[in-house]
Amino acid sequence: GATLQHEKPELEHRKSELLQKEEHLKVELAELEKQLLTALADASGNILENEPLIKTLESTKAAASTIAISLAESSRLQVDLDNEREVFRPLATLGSQIFILIRELPCIDHMYRFSLESFMVLFHKVLNLQTGSDSIEEKLRFLGNQLKIKVLFYLSRSLFKADRLTFGMHMVRGIMPEKFEPNEWELFQGAYIPPTQPNGAAPLWCPIERQQSLQLLRAAYPRIDDHWQLQKDSLWQPWLVSDKCEESFDPSVYSRMSAFQRVLLIQALRPDRLESALTQFSCEAMGVSSLSPPALSLQRLQGEETHSKLPILFITTPGADPSQELEEFAKQYAQESCPSLKFHAISMGGGQNEDALRLIQEAAKNGDWVCLKNLHLVISWVPLLEKEIKSLEPHKDFRCWLTTEPHAKFPPILLETALKITYEAPPGVKKNMLRTLESWNENWFGIGNEIRSQVIFLCAHFHAIMQERRTYIPQGWTKFYEFSQSDLQSACETVSILVKAGDVAKQAGNGIGIDWATLIGVMELAIYGSRVDNEFDSKLVKEYLGMFFKSDTLDGPRKNANSAIQIPPFDIPGSTRMADFRARVEQLPDLDNPQSFGMAPNADRSLQRINSTKVIAMLRTLAAAGGSADGGGGGGNVDIKAWKAQLGPLFQLWDTVSKTQLSKVKSIEVRNVTPDDPPVVAFVLMDSMEAGKLGDRISNSLTTMQKVIGGTALSTPDIIAEAKFLIRSEVPPAWTATWPSAPEDATVFLQGLGKRVEALKGDWLKRITTRNALEQPVALSDFLRPDVFLNALRQQTARSLAVSIDSLHLVASFEQHLLSDASMSPLPVNVHGLILEGCSFDEAKRLLVEGQRNSPLTSVLPPLTVAWMARAAHPDRTVSSAKSAMSVSMPIYVALSRERLIGEVVLHTDSSRQRILNA
Repeated sequence: GATLQHEKPELEHRKSELLQKEEHLKVELAELEKQLLTALADASGNILENEPLIKTLESTKAAASTIAISLAESSRLQVDLDNEREVFRPLATLGSQIFILIRELPCIDHMYRFSLESFMVLFHKVLNLQTGSDSIEEKLRFLGNQLKIKVLFYLSRSLFKADRLTFGMHMVRGIMPEKFEPNEWELFQGAYIPPTQPNGAAPLWCPIERQQSLQLLRAAYPRIDDHWQLQKDSLWQPWLVSDKCEESFDPSVYSRMSAFQRVLLIQALRPDRLESALTQFSCEAMGVSSLSPPALSLQRLQGEETHSKLPILFITTPGADPSQELEEFAKQYAQESCPSLKFHAISMGGGQNEDALRLIQEAAKNGDWVCLKNLHLVISWVPLLEKEIKSLEPHKDFRCWLTTEPHAKFPPILLETALKITYEAPPGVKKNMLRTLESWNENWFGIGNEIRSQVIFLCAHFHAIMQERRTYIPQGWTKFYEFSQSDLQSACETVSILVKAGDVAKQAGNGIGIDWATLIGVMELAIYGSRVDNEFDSKLVKEYLGMFFKSDTLDGPRKNANSAIQIPPFDIPGSTRMADFRARVEQLPDLDNPQSFGMAPNADRSLQRINSTKVIAMLRTLAAAGGSADGGGGGGNVDIKAWKAQLGPLFQLWDTVSKTQLSKVKSIEVRNVTPDDPPVVAFVLMDSMEAGKLGDRISNSLTTMQKVIGGTALSTPDIIAEAKFLIRSEVPPAWTATWPSAPEDATVFLQGLGKRVEALKGDWLKRITTRNALEQPVALSDFLRPDVFLNALRQQTARSLAVSIDSLHLVASFEQHLLSDASMSPLPVNVHGLILEGCSFDEAKRLLVEGQRNSPLTSVLPPLTVAWMARAAHPDRTVSSAKSAMSVSMPIYVALSRERLIGEVVLHTDSSRQRILNA
């Protein structure tokens, strides 16, 4: 309707006239029928001799014939009009499809809500664009492309940077399905299981750790071996090691692959470049150079998009505040366009609710601007603010600016009606430190002596490192830690106290300056370190503190030939003037390098892999939202009819797992544990039993779901809840009760469980019947609870050595013969299949070393022998023939996500500090 009203209003007018005329004719016909029936009812005698009645019948027949002809003509004209109107349907359909996609965004973030009214405003802006073409087809094609781009940039401006790629892919998938061959999207999301196995082994040039992924792709599309010449090593080996593989395809195969097929190959072989490949694919499909909107211009925003009744909501991240920029723009705008304009700002959260409402009322009356900051601190009051704004009849110059951080209870109506803009703190150490210096008062910074200013500046740099390292989670930190401005403030106050105490001690003749040990202790135990709950993250905090806070940092140049890490990377000014310190910060690069944090040179490649994994997870969530009746994927009515398509791949996967793995061990019974069983045997029996029970439970649940779909069983709340999790590719919590370290992805979960059931019941139950069960290599991935296995091994070792469990520690070596003394290590275990991330392993030197920029993100460690040994008899926790090697404690996690720690081993390395910083 909106498209026709704009493009061809005469068609809508003619359509309305025809409908009115047709309705009038139908009324006339009904009236004639009524008159005829009345005449027949009133007639008396022989109706064939009733001349008035016969004349009435003839006139009625003639009128009805005329009306019938008119109705037929009207219908024919309507068909012609509808044919003309149909030309405009593709643009209207595109708009509808896009709006449906937009309505699914709240399942990613509650703050991403948009109203139909705001979308229609955008739609009409597109319709008003000048095309310069008289052809309707060309004009509609142009308007369609512009609508995609306008919506993309309008929405991207309201989304955080981390979510823009997700939205870009969501749009491409929703409005351009022709860019995907059958099953390609499902394979990309991990929801498609090929019905057959690939033809032959993976090509020789494919790395071992990527063979499974490539084989899955080859099984899904058997013809790609020939089409893409996958067996040609000279073609693919250079591509595999190229820095930007998404731009390095050989021309001979580039034209044989669709754009999304190139994405699938990169996902299989180079997941460290998948984020770049997805961005390139989305940009090419949408016809833009970037998924990010043009730089924010408050002047253009105020002049082209705002009006007095439209609140402008800035959604901010911690540390980002647009109010200063907004105030400066208000002053400039007042000078140039509106001299009487006044700008008022209030930071909410201190009991100013009534003052804020009064200020809005006065500003609306006078035509001033109001900025209410930090609405997330008064979330229960925001509905009152919303009602107040809606009830206003404001002056045309009035503007209401609002800022908030994301909050799950922010009122949806205000989110939908406001003009939303995300405002994020620029990433990077340089921008972080500049924001900190900007927030400090010049006089406060210069109080006292040079040491105070220098150490406070070090605190700012340390704080920036702590915060910006979060970019590389889980390699930078294992999880997100809320290092806040209050932490920096506490650190600066501590510095001031210690410097003052040092000055007093110096005057008394017994001082040596600032007490570094106390400063480090306070920051480690009471400020930054108190936020950290992972042992290895705590070691990282301590290592950084030792690097920053020492006299050497203040005394001379940072360049040290023996150190690969330059922190801080500049000389500290001997001054109390903030400008001198700001000049040093300006020397830093705008973009951080992982090595500037002491991390592995290829950590940014690992970051791409992590980010792309998050994008795929969010796309699954959006797909679940789009397929559910409630549109949110989380509650409301459930469309059981849709389960067959949504859960079909998982049913097929579990059927394959059951036939190829579970069926082999189905008949094997697990005996009960007896008091005489050694700890390791007892563990294997219990783990096998739990794995078997879990497999049976999942089989029952999935079978019941299939019966519900087929109509032969009734759904229950538990079955519906489990189905909802699986539709989102998540694992139902009830399934992970006995497998605490289970993968979160449903496909990986089912595959992993099948592997463990087969290993435990098929291999380990046989091994524990012999005396040499632990002499064969052990894969920790065989167990549901690998940490419990290590504890069982510890208990059994303590019994063999007749010592207490607490007196043992785990000793590791890559040289098995060095742990072969049965009197000291009676139960050495040869662990294989451990994956190394963050550094490389030097086979010749048998120690951990720094990786290179093009080193693999992960590598498989050679077999590692571990044994529990008495501390008193063997104080060293690692054994190696390497000369002059340092040692470092390395964590062992269940998965690359680093969410669950199994244990730790001490290994030899060329630099213990480097391993701590990039572990």
